[in-house]
Amino acid sequence: MIKKWYVNYPAFTGVEKRKVYLYLPRGYGITKKRYPVLYVFDGQNIFYNRDATYGKSWGLKEYLDKNRVELIVCAVSCHFGENEEREQEYCPYPHICSGQTEESPGYGDDTFHWFIKKLKPKIDKRYLTLRDRENTYIMGSSMGGLMAVYGIVKYNHVFSKGAALSPAYMFRADLLLEIIKESKIVDNTVLYTDYGTNDLNVEECIPAFCKINTVLIEKGVKVTSRIVEQGLHNEATWEKQLPFVFATLMYQPLEI
Repeated sequence: MIKKWYVNYPAFTGVEKRKVYLYLPRGYGITKKRYPVLYVFDGQNIFYNRDATYGKSWGLKEYLDKNRVELIVCAVSCHFGENEEREQEYCPYPHICSGQTEESPGYGDDTFHWFIKKLKPKIDKRYLTLRDRENTYIMGSSMGGLMAVYGIVKYNHVFSKGAALSPAYMFRADLLLEIIKESKIVDNTVLYTDYGTNDLNVEECIPAFCKINTVLIEKGVKVTSRIVEQGLHNEATWEKQLPFVFATLMYQPLEI
């Protein structure tokens, strides 16, 4: 089941109506069972082709239903401005947006503040969630993937697991590396991440991808890292990676 509603989102360009999609797993509500929650960026692209920016979604509902994944998913649509507002909303540090010459301060921390202080408390109040860090996850692709990596590092006290598909490391990966190096990360932090060989800016992004993953591992993050043969920067490729994503996020270690 997917519930949908609009919220007034305090964007840096002014208050906007944003659509929230909430996936509830099969059997939800039959008992008082509580579930982990996965928060996802670019929510318009996650469930429905008719809502997706380029007409193709991740098909996430079908995957979760078919595999009976016991997880709540909360996805929020992005900024649809024509002047790279999405890049600014999903970048956590100063950068120069695509096609522009002036530096943007980056509003990623404002985005996380809203997710953590406004959205999460409402979801936890209204639904049968497991509210603790151990059961709170973050996921995104492209700029959303960059945010997912930043989120499990900067907001490690909130998110224990993340998934970053084709993270946009063409946007100041050097700054992200420094943030990771300076951060305190709990040793049970988990990250799934991948990048395609036919993805964007592979000459720059795959070396950055490898460097960032190495530093994350050195910091104690349990990283599942994949280079996707002929993987593209689109929803069709990301949909194919869902089995790997959820094998990582939902993995339960053996008790000794």
